[in-house]
Amino acid sequence: MIVFDVWSSFGYFRRHYTTTSASTHPFIPRSAAEGLIAAIIGYRSEQYPDLLWDAKIAVEIRGPKAQAHRVTKIPLGISYTHSDFWQEVRRYLKRGGNLNHVPVPRSIEILREPAYRLYFSSEHSEVHSQLVQNLREHRTYYTPYFGSSNMLANFEFVGEYDVKMETEGSAKPERVVSIVPFCGKMPRVKVEPNSRYAIEQNLPLHLSKERKPTGYYSAIYSPVPGQSIVVSDTPLCVFEVDGDERKIVFIPTTASPA
Repeated sequence: MIVFDVWSSFGYFRRHYTTTSASTHPFIPRSAAEGLIAAIIGYRSEQYPDLLWDAKIAVEIRGPKAQAHRVTKIPLGISYTHSDFWQEVRRYLKRGGNLNHVPVPRSIEILREPAYRLYFSSEHSEVHSQLVQNLREHRTYYTPYFGSSNMLANFEFVGEYDVKMETEGSAKPERVVSIVPFCGKMPRVKVEPNSRYAIEQNLPLHLSKERKPTGYYSAIYSPVPGQSIVVSDTPLCVFEVDGDERKIVFIPTTASPA
């Protein structure tokens, strides 16, 4: 399993169902993680859907430079215009009638200093070896970014780890460091004092070659980077880092019925 950190000054992972008020998912969805990994390796948009759809990916929310702080968003007001706007207004005032393509003020949410630790595993040896090589050499084929091309992302290789075991989920509560994705029934969460929890829905799983979502999933997460979550009834991946066991939950590759 490959582990690496990614971060940026800003991020924007648009909720597909928003229109005039564009809001963002609070963390990177699987579809965006696949695109970022493809950019590092050098796969085009029509290539990586077939190569990465079955890869195992987990996301851990982290603070910049390991400083734990809540996930924050910046609301911005944007007005979309075009060169014919004032001509449209002038014709409307003179003759009356409907305005076509009239720009309206919009608000947009942007994540401030988003940072994540990504866990990645693929049965395609070429994908695995090329990603490790580029991460080690801090080299990319395409420019990685967080949702918008002007929000450039940086990354750092953490290491390769052997998976100790993968469980199918049990009634025993387990502490995980990643977000807890799920499709259908929500895993059980043990609520701890002085901890914060939230649920995000309708996160895109994959993007097809036509750039359309192929499915959606939900996730339990903490808006406080660095806070772990105790859950049960969910599949886990267990591995060791310097003798300490760490547990994560991989994002599903296909949506299951509710």
